[in-house]
Amino acid sequence: MKNLFINYQIAKELKQIGFDDPCLVGLNGSNKMNHKLASRIGSNCEISWDKNDDGIPLPLYQQATDWFREKHNLNIVITKNKFWVCEIYNINTSKLISGYSTNETYYQALNQAIQESIKLIKK
Repeated sequence: MKNLFINYQIAKELKQIGFDDPCLVGLNGSNKMNHKLASRIGSNCEISWDKNDDGIPLPLYQQATDWFREKHNLNIVITKNKFWVCEIYNINTSKLISGYSTNETYYQALNQAIQESIKLIKK
């Protein structure tokens, strides 16, 4: 499960640039992971992350890449040749905005692509 959620540093940066989608888990003020699922008898399970909580929501990688695509028109693409290839496209123009390769793991490459996307939004 460690590869499902964005790491703390990236989550903090995402929050700073406006990510506020509901998340399954978050880190509280003591840096302990808390789940944010609530259920009531006779109702569906729901996410109860309060945007005013003192902690940081930890999005899933999929939530983060969806957010970049839906809110900022950035599509993150990771492929494998000899190395992991990370590309970020503007979905409106199909223009390649950033691209590079790395010999690290898939998730390290994805982290790098997310950090690059954060930089692009901060510009």
